[in-house]
Amino acid sequence: VAPLGLAAASNGGLDSLPVVEATWNFDEMELGDLPTVASLSLLYGGSDRSGEVQAALAAANRRVYVVREVASGEVCAYTTGISFDGHTIASSVPAAIALLNGMRRVDLRAHLRMMLPLRTAAEVGEHCLRTGWRIVKQLLLMSHGDFRMPQHLEVGVSAGVFIPTADG
Repeated sequence: VAPLGLAAASNGGLDSLPVVEATWNFDEMELGDLPTVASLSLLYGGSDRSGEVQAALAAANRRVYVVREVASGEVCAYTTGISFDGHTIASSVPAAIALLNGMRRVDLRAHLRMMLPLRTAAEVGEHCLRTGWRIVKQLLLMSHGDFRMPQHLEVGVSAGVFIPTADG
């Protein structure tokens, strides 16, 4: 059986972390971003995750971060946390990488952990390994009930990135 995902971890080190390109802004999410985030989650994650995003925004111990394209100000990626109970969605590999790099800069002591499905995010996995993340465990990606492939993979929309939560 071919591995479909990995559990990866970062100790927050920045030694080999490339500078985020000037085309992206990393920032905390604002309530006005919710419609765009809902669209991203539907297109690249296969379902509307607005409820999860709103719960993360309301939580006192959590922050939701976004990456915006500098030229348009449009949200291109967001995360409810680089952790086993957060999820991340991006419209492109570069946006996902900018988001991961931004998260590593938020708290240098952070021990970031994520489930990364290599089948749909191989380039992000390669970046993570090149910049000091380590594989904690190889896993198979499974779902409860019928599995729906994210729409962008079915219809050939530009490759987005979906990093799911590990606890459902």
